[in-house]
Amino acid sequence: MMASVLRSKQLWAAVAIVSMWITVLFVGLYGPEIVDESPAGGRTEVPSSVALGFFALIGTIIFAIFAFRGGGVDSETLEARIEEERVRQLELRRELDELRREVLDLSRPDGRAVAHGTR
Repeated sequence: MMASVLRSKQLWAAVAIVSMWITVLFVGLYGPEIVDESPAGGRTEVPSSVALGFFALIGTIIFAIFAFRGGGVDSETLEARIEEERVRQLELRRELDELRREVLDLSRPDGRAVAHGTR
């Protein structure tokens, strides 16, 4: 269960979005301001978090589009698919073992069966 949660793209997109906005918060609280001084003596100050917030908004939209659009798989479905794949792998291993036994049986000159793993 925990492994499937860690592989969830929705989880990591949410972590990325939250971290972007926490960064905007801290830059807003402790960051510098963008200062523009005109030759006529006018001065304009804008918090740098305004510019950073604009880019965080763009990043949030992009992450949300790719991570949260339809077609997502919930963790129960993902776990069921993983279990189905494990069962298929076991079946393939059994078939491979049977084929190896048949090849070993055919390779013996007297045609006798050979114990698995011996030559």
